[in-house]
Amino acid sequence: MAALETVGFKNADLALTPGQLLENIHAVQLRQNLPLSAALVKTKVCDINLDVEMETGTGKTYCYVKSMFELNARYGWSKFIVVVPSIAIREGVFKSLGITAEHFLTSTRARPVLHLQL
Repeated sequence: MAALETVGFKNADLALTPGQLLENIHAVQLRQNLPLSAALVKTKVCDINLDVEMETGTGKTYCYVKSMFELNARYGWSKFIVVVPSIAIREGVFKSLGITAEHFLTSTRARPVLHLQL
């Protein structure tokens, strides 16, 4: 656990309280007619665990990349980790990021910087 407490390069702390964050999540869930989350999910390694669950072909990659740019614009965050279950999906995500780079450049004035970790 001590290694997880070592501070290196990290994003700024979230400017919202857990209560405000849950209210924002509830607002999105209500707009989308989704069941409301009872609470934020906490794991051993993070206080707030958010994930994107969508059917195949519905725009997951676009959704989380757009979320990354929004978090960058609003909070200055610039470090994100995307975990995928296979090499084939990793390659597909990498290709999608390359294809959508120009779109994000025009809509956010920022180009994604990609680093692949094998």
